[in-house]
Amino acid sequence: MLVVSKVFSTQYMLWAVPLLMLTAVEVAPDRRGLAAVGAASVAMAALSAVFYPFGIQYVAALSPWVMTVIALRNAIFLATVVWLVRLAVTRDRAIQAASGAPF
Repeated sequence: MLVVSKVFSTQYMLWAVPLLMLTAVEVAPDRRGLAAVGAASVAMAALSAVFYPFGIQYVAALSPWVMTVIALRNAIFLATVVWLVRLAVTRDRAIQAASGAPF
């Protein structure tokens, strides 16, 4: 819900990106997965830097180029979260199947 909200600001990225990286360390199957989350984090930070702090007046005016940048940043964030959740669920199911415990 936060991703499509108008309050998903740059400040939220300050706490969200480290949590994404910690999750990636836990569930990424290899270094490529960790590097992918790192690249997504850098991309989100770069896209945030496009409009904050100097372009904030364009956000208030709903400028199309700024809204496109914000939508792209939010899409990258959402895709990264969905991918990490999928990895975590897959890993947990594999652990449960190996242990013989019922789902």
